[in-house]
Amino acid sequence: MVSHMRKRTTMIQVLAVLLLAGCGKDKASKNFSGTWDSAQWGVMALVQSGTVVSGQWEYQNGRLQGNIVDGKLTFKWWQNVEPGAPYEDAANADRGDGYFILAADAQSFAGKWRLHGRDRWNDDWDAIRALGSNR
Repeated sequence: MVSHMRKRTTMIQVLAVLLLAGCGKDKASKNFSGTWDSAQWGVMALVQSGTVVSGQWEYQNGRLQGNIVDGKLTFKWWQNVEPGAPYEDAANADRGDGYFILAADAQSFAGKWRLHGRDRWNDDWDAIRALGSNR
């Protein structure tokens, strides 16, 4: 009976280790870094470091910068400025804010965007991860 209890205890310990290892791996791989195809704005490149995300896309030299809180990326976006120019250099019609929520499988995100100073969201902003893009 003692041998049977040891086997059961060992099996439970192994399962616990596997579950914990799987959870940690899953959380580490679920981030915004990579190349994305957006129906609204074309190909986007995002880089996540901790909870900070920055990105850019070709259409009107767009870029974004934001933070992830409780799984939601909130960001400022701007466009039609020289590369490296800050948010404040963009005209009000060329900047604003938005948010993305990453899908459970980390292969897509959905969100909204709006112009600077507006309360109402202008439109959807979503994308799918490009084939071969890093996770």
